[in-house]
Amino acid sequence: MKSKLYFSILVCLLPAIVFGQFSERGKIGVTYSFGGVSLLRQQDFSKNLNPNSSKTAGLVYLHPVKENLEFETGLTFSLFSFYEKTDAETKDKMGSMTLVDVPFGVRATFGKYFFINGGGMLDLSTTNSSPISSQKGIGLYGGLGVVADFDFGGSLFLNPYAKLHSLIPFGSWKGQDRILETLGVKIGMTFKL
Repeated sequence: MKSKLYFSILVCLLPAIVFGQFSERGKIGVTYSFGGVSLLRQQDFSKNLNPNSSKTAGLVYLHPVKENLEFETGLTFSLFSFYEKTDAETKDKMGSMTLVDVPFGVRATFGKYFFINGGGMLDLSTTNSSPISSQKGIGLYGGLGVVADFDFGGSLFLNPYAKLHSLIPFGSWKGQDRILETLGVKIGMTFKL
């Protein structure tokens, strides 16, 4: 577990090291997300499994590449809960999964207040008490957003998004369930470095 944490931290710091020779240092911030989640089922035993909720907290780093274009990365911790429909005589079983993902994408700003973002992400399952497939792999994300910049160097943003986890799984492709976050909303604050 510690080696996964160290690896994740290294991957998050890599853009700062690689792009460190540029004069503008970028922005760092915190995010919180919530929203809808669905399950793209492939296995028979996951047919009765239904997603219940999704909550996410994370760190974001934005590095300017050129005017109105930034490299976007960070570290995100997600908690997904599921319930399984059983017969009427027994209670529904609960399960959960936590994921750590490292996004690597771009954010393009247009106008004064709007942006579009998207790219890939490295998914690492940390705990799984549900019967669905591990979500370790490469996923995709994308969204639109609004941002308000302030004179003191801070920014607030609201970013509706969608994420598809484990599009390219690190393991067997056969019977791979995939978590799809739809109608997610990310709220965040960043500060210039």
